[in-house]
Amino acid sequence: MTDDLKNKISSNSQFDREEEPLEGHLERFQTKLMAQAATKKKGKVIPLWMLVVAAACFCGALITITWMSISEERQTFAQQRQLSDVSPEMNRIESWFTAEIANKKSEINLNDPVLAEGLAQISLLEKEYENLSLKLNENFGNEKVVSAMIKNYKLRLQILESIKRHIDFKNKTKSKQNDKNGYNI
Repeated sequence: MTDDLKNKISSNSQFDREEEPLEGHLERFQTKLMAQAATKKKGKVIPLWMLVVAAACFCGALITITWMSISEERQTFAQQRQLSDVSPEMNRIESWFTAEIANKKSEINLNDPVLAEGLAQISLLEKEYENLSLKLNENFGNEKVVSAMIKNYKLRLQILESIKRHIDFKNKTKSKQNDKNGYNI
């Protein structure tokens, strides 16, 4: 192979010029080279497989975000269900019980240490009600769960009423004692 190359070079030696190129040839050549290099830099081509991978990643991220937001909305909706969501009648019942419980709570001193046992029972019933709410979310409209929620409200109201009676009794005995001792308040 090298012999063939040497033969071609020697046969074309007659075309070798010993003269210098024309004036400005080097500058024109460098200008053309620079123009070609500039056009190559501008026309950067991204391979097709990279575009396909980028599109797949974007679609995957979009699907994941959508799925997570839908899942979160379902959980939020499930957590928000209450007794009042079952029917308009249950809405009225729940409104009445919550208003009565709030009214009874406002009538008593929640910081009184004598009432701690009754308030602890109410706290336990409130936690139980939260569990019943979760069960209602799982079995929406289940009559047993609805009935248990109403009983929970009734128990809380009964405890608050007994606390109120205890306070009233305590105040009456205190005022009778003060009357016997001659103190008028």
